[in-house]
Amino acid sequence: MVPQNYIRLESAEDMEKMRKLLDNLEDNDDVQSVWHNWENEDEYEG
Repeated sequence: MVPQNYIRLESAEDMEKMRKLLDNLEDNDDVQSVWHNWENEDEYEG
């Protein structure tokens, strides 16, 4: 899966919420795969 466009999260609060969402989805046994279009994920330091 390759997104057509990417999003860039600017606020530290938004990055924290996105990381929490992704972690919760990945920890859920019913979820097989998780894809996202978060461009600046590596800038998150939380």
